[in-house]
Amino acid sequence: MKKNDLTPTVVEVIGNHVKLTTHDAFASGQMVNLVHADKLGDGAVRMKKHGEAVFLSPVFQPELPFNDLVASWNTETPAGTWVEVWGRVYLPEYDGWSDRDGNTYDGWTDWITWGQWSTHIARNCPDFQDKHPRKDSEETNGWAYAYSKPGYGDSSLNVRGEYTATAFQLKAVLHAADDCQALPALRLLAATWKNTNDPDWQSKCSYPEEPVEAAPSVLLDTPAISQMARDPDYAKVICSATCAAMLMNGRGADLLPEDVTLLNYDHGFGGNGNWSFTCAAAGAYGYESYVSYSSFAAIRQEITKGYGVGLSVKYSNKPDDDQPYLENAPQRVGGHLITIVGYYYSQELGEYVYCSNDPAAKTDAEVAHREYRESQLDKCWYRRAAYFVHDKEAGAGLYVRDYVSATLMPVKEQPGVWALTTEDSLLRIPRDFQEGKRKTFGQHGTICYYAEDEQTAIPNTCKRVTANHAFRYNGIGITEDGYLTFENDDMSKLLAEGKTVRLLVLDNCDTVYTASVTAQEVFDPADLVTPEEEEAQQKIKQAATVGAIAAGAVAAVAVGAVAQAVMLPQDGQNILRHGDVARIHVLPIIRRHLAPGELRYTRIGGIDVADLLRDHEMGGLHMSHQRVQRIHGKLQVKIPMEAGQGSDGHGRDLFIVDPQKISERHHHAHLVVQGGTEGQFTGKHDPAVGIQPHELRLGDLALFVLGHHQAVELAQVVPPAGKQDAPGTGLLLGRGFLPGRLLGNLPVPGR
Repeated sequence: MKKNDLTPTVVEVIGNHVKLTTHDAFASGQMVNLVHADKLGDGAVRMKKHGEAVFLSPVFQPELPFNDLVASWNTETPAGTWVEVWGRVYLPEYDGWSDRDGNTYDGWTDWITWGQWSTHIARNCPDFQDKHPRKDSEETNGWAYAYSKPGYGDSSLNVRGEYTATAFQLKAVLHAADDCQALPALRLLAATWKNTNDPDWQSKCSYPEEPVEAAPSVLLDTPAISQMARDPDYAKVICSATCAAMLMNGRGADLLPEDVTLLNYDHGFGGNGNWSFTCAAAGAYGYESYVSYSSFAAIRQEITKGYGVGLSVKYSNKPDDDQPYLENAPQRVGGHLITIVGYYYSQELGEYVYCSNDPAAKTDAEVAHREYRESQLDKCWYRRAAYFVHDKEAGAGLYVRDYVSATLMPVKEQPGVWALTTEDSLLRIPRDFQEGKRKTFGQHGTICYYAEDEQTAIPNTCKRVTANHAFRYNGIGITEDGYLTFENDDMSKLLAEGKTVRLLVLDNCDTVYTASVTAQEVFDPADLVTPEEEEAQQKIKQAATVGAIAAGAVAAVAVGAVAQAVMLPQDGQNILRHGDVARIHVLPIIRRHLAPGELRYTRIGGIDVADLLRDHEMGGLHMSHQRVQRIHGKLQVKIPMEAGQGSDGHGRDLFIVDPQKISERHHHAHLVVQGGTEGQFTGKHDPAVGIQPHELRLGDLALFVLGHHQAVELAQVVPPAGKQDAPGTGLLLGRGFLPGRLLGNLPVPGR
């Protein structure tokens, strides 16, 4: 090893696994801007302050050489944060080698990435390769590579040619935008490896956990879930996500395969087969999870401990196929994941038989406990890759998804039309929400529903979970107004039969709406807009003299005495464009009667603004995190100070987008105020001091912020309908297209 290695520590490793989960393990590496997180898992490290943090592992020196390496990680990635894991390997054949240009190398490859990971971004494991010239080829495609391609989405780091590596190093880089509510943490960093140049490599796979004596036979009560019964748009390709869901559900979760597939989807190659991403998704829910190049002996030990195991396989149910034959297999698969939930030794066959919950079967009942002989499964076990999923860790899994309670109710005088509401707000769903359910990140996804008493048949030895219902996915329509319809009026028929129905709207970014369905209440669209509110809206339009409304469908809505209407955001790559004025209503953050440089919190309509905002500080301006959480970049705000425009010198501010400040990769946006002399507005974070509701006055303009793509809104405090002279009440009136919260009535002083 060269003396100029980046870290002085070299750790010798027995077996083919490394797993860092404790304080001592992380302390063996180097940390920048990281501290130990005592209350998270067994020994995680958390970012100390916003920006970038780095964990650099020791140099790991396995006892045997290798040519294939897979990294795993478990992280906490709150909104506005992400992690990127890198690896490099040491090739002794290149240590001291000089190329034709006279460049001498130390044997280390370039750092190779597994891509950016977070539950709130469009995850992408890119094709990535070392850039060094090769000894054995005129090609300049490097000594090693990782790839993300259909059918090869495991994303292992591979050494080219016949060479092998004798050491490796991992690096985890954590990022946090200045506005994020909480900082990211790293709970687990692991690696597994093998040497396919060695014909006996399979026999040299070790067990990474504390060894136990395997029981003679075991059958776990792991749930049985068919991937083929899920959303038809992607049911055939979500075996990895379905297996992960079964494994987590076996440890106490209650997840749908759709929950997982919308989180482990690799936008790089467009699929769910990325091993590292799948284990990272399970880790995001709080479960210790990692990839292992494993053995049957290790599987039996895991199952003895009560843990099911996911296996990567290829098989056929026909003996004369070119794929390995697997008796009792449900179909032919070219690349697949199954869950092993038990085993026993057959004296008659003279070998172990493994019980599999195989998600490729058509029904939940057919999934359960399919028996596969070890001699046949041995030939089908693709690359010896396995998923290990262990118990949920203390304090973990807090930032994976938002689960929002909602209600579905019929729309007044519109037969067959249904409104989805959250608290007292109408949630308008974009017409194209069900198009590109996984491929188009954000504001797309799956809508489905089920009756509580319509459960699928499963053996009584399998734990029953929510996924074991007869889900309906087809025949769900979305109107121009963002309401829902159901083919053959199916929803009304189910309720007429006295059934309890649940509806789910799963956004492929970070939100799941779980709705109870009722026909006892009726949604009246007339409650949304009154003539008085419409007139006030026109005043706001007139004030917005710059640009046009942001791209995408925007619903003309108002906060009324009964309800407000909001809309799920459209696919938003161009929501904010040069000259656009985006209008979104969520929370009033700033108003023109504040003293210069002041920014405080308030409580409005029973909502504690300070609780929602927390530590969301973007360029000195505090913002709601409801959708900003998806953005990695900073939001900088400049507010012009115009003398003579109010007692404090503030004008009525409009925001436009400077396209020069937009990053295609991270969607950074720099919002600049149109008109007046530019001045820097610096907000002060003081949750102990709040703007009292009475400080908002009739006629005031309030600024709102929310959004997948840094959107803002101006709204005006107006009197409620029919109460123009009411001395103590006001409404905030605006336009919007994002999920928000009902602001309700605002107490204001007498006029």
